[in-house]
Amino acid sequence: MSGLGYMERLLDGAAVEWVPLGEIAILRRGRVMSKEYLVKNAGDYPVYSSQTAREGMIGKIGTFDFDGEYVSWTTDGANAGTVFHRTGRFSITNVCGVIKSNCAEPLNLKFLYYWLIREAPKHVVSGMGNPKLMSHQVAKILIPIPCPENTQKSLAIQAEIVRILDAFTALTAELTAELTAELTAELTAELTAELTARKTQYNHYRNQLLGFDGADVEWKTLGDLTLKSYSGATPKAGSAKYYDGRMRSVRREKMGRVFIMHSMRLDIEVNECATGAEVMRRMGDVTLLSPKEVDRVFGAGGAATRRALSHVEATHKYWMKEGQTQPFKCAVAVGADAAQCMADLGAMRWEAV
Repeated sequence: MSGLGYMERLLDGAAVEWVPLGEIAILRRGRVMSKEYLVKNAGDYPVYSSQTAREGMIGKIGTFDFDGEYVSWTTDGANAGTVFHRTGRFSITNVCGVIKSNCAEPLNLKFLYYWLIREAPKHVVSGMGNPKLMSHQVAKILIPIPCPENTQKSLAIQAEIVRILDAFTALTAELTAELTAELTAELTAELTAELTARKTQYNHYRNQLLGFDGADVEWKTLGDLTLKSYSGATPKAGSAKYYDGRMRSVRREKMGRVFIMHSMRLDIEVNECATGAEVMRRMGDVTLLSPKEVDRVFGAGGAATRRALSHVEATHKYWMKEGQTQPFKCAVAVGADAAQCMADLGAMRWEAV
């Protein structure tokens, strides 16, 4: 039987009265609640706003503004016109409104909810790029009241409509959950199989490309091909092992920044003495280290570090923003691209010392 035929049978010849919502219901707006307010007043009662995730809940507080059965709607933003059926104790923000029957007509709020899901979006105004559905607009929406002269029959008809739509809603949710689970499982299986195949492919080509067994190649140890590497240590003031008037560790200046250019070609024994300029010459191509990385790699040396800074020859100075009166300075290795170093630093302008 068609929906229209079923509705005719359900009404059984009863008339339907169309009434503006504002005549049969009370409409109220929410209040402003900031994130700080939600945090300071955390509790057990939900607060609903204009979002649709989690049915609009943005948090919970220790008080409530509404208690009972209501229909709520979103008044502002991209989700304007979104409708929810609310029960229990809750609050809403200023971008929401709630509807409660004033008993002027027999009205099932769940029936109203289903009706507004269809009708409310039609009344959203999108002027000035901000969609809105304010209380005065909602109040004008016409609501069908079946058999208005017989309250009991009217509520029975509305309840039957709600029962049918609830059943379809539950079935839709169940099928959606099943479909999502199946798609997730299927995609997981497909992606796992694809990943396994790619790993097998990678291992095959790696073994083919790096398989030198039996080939006419010369084999050398890693130590024959690489430079030495050393772990850092925290310099101690007055210790010749770490400081004897020459550079041993570097960190940023108190009033600016010194970026040490570091590369894998740096090869200096821990107990070797070298001036800042000599270190920079040995480094060649450079990689910029942030102040935090400088501290981590070279250690924090207190007074020894501050004295060591005086032995870092500044080759360039640079400015990071307009109005900066005191430029920062840094040392750029001999042969390095100074312009690229300045760009990596994010300098607004720079010049050689």
